[in-house]
Amino acid sequence: MGIEFDVIRGRGPIVLGDLARTLKDRLEDGPNQIRAVESSEAFLKSHAFVQETLQVLRSETEGKCSLLGFVGAPWTLAAYAVEVVQTLRKACPDVPIIYFANGGSPYFSDQVKMLAGHIDVIGVDAHMRMKDAAEVVETHNHAGPERRLVLQGNVDPFLLRYGEEDHIRKAVRAVIDEAGGPGRHILNLGHGVLQGTPEENVLYFVDEAQSYAGSSK
Repeated sequence: MGIEFDVIRGRGPIVLGDLARTLKDRLEDGPNQIRAVESSEAFLKSHAFVQETLQVLRSETEGKCSLLGFVGAPWTLAAYAVEVVQTLRKACPDVPIIYFANGGSPYFSDQVKMLAGHIDVIGVDAHMRMKDAAEVVETHNHAGPERRLVLQGNVDPFLLRYGEEDHIRKAVRAVIDEAGGPGRHILNLGHGVLQGTPEENVLYFVDEAQSYAGSSK
């Protein structure tokens, strides 16, 4: 799109420059102008590498494992995510869609309200209770049993990084129970695994996820 960015270790991608000061330059003719993609032909011309990469990945993984697509959306693109989703759902009605906005807990209810019926899974970061997220989904889930919105995530990645075995297993059990019990959601972290996370902590996480049978209460 013609937006300069860099990837900072431990932080991720950042947009360079002062967006407020350079927005006019980005919208008008100039070296930093955002290049519009107005048709599928224009997209293929400027982003053919995306299609080529996906074709190679699919050919190498077909029949061996599930292939998940991930689209990272900085705030300059986030406003279009819902409509992007709607278009994708119409074009690929049988492809499961997972939506996750890190830091989106304050707007979780709005996300569920707008996305229910268009996506299959919504991720929950570590800044809200899974129980609260489940209640929000139950309130806004009007898609019917054939396309109920499934929850994913919520375990604090900092706990996985610094916690003891008992703390990690307890967190896994708590999230499973608050989501409604085993089989009611996709267990995951509230974001990615932090650098330096001990491998044995990941083992505790996976082992508890596979062995926990639910609360006896």
